[in-house]
Amino acid sequence: MSKIDIIAAILFLVIGIWQIFITIVYVKNLKKNANKSTSPFAPIAMWSSIVVGVALTVLGISAFL
Repeated sequence: MSKIDIIAAILFLVIGIWQIFITIVYVKNLKKNANKSTSPFAPIAMWSSIVVGVALTVLGISAFL
């Protein structure tokens, strides 16, 4: 594995974990502060955010193998 491959794998892993963490923070914020003006597309945004975060994390882990 070259240095570029290792750097790319670490970046995918870090960005994926960060994406999952930010989604969890957003969910907690919505549970606390949601009202009628909250976008009806928020659940779709959360779902797609989790999917992207998991995909990037899996990609980062698989790049090491």
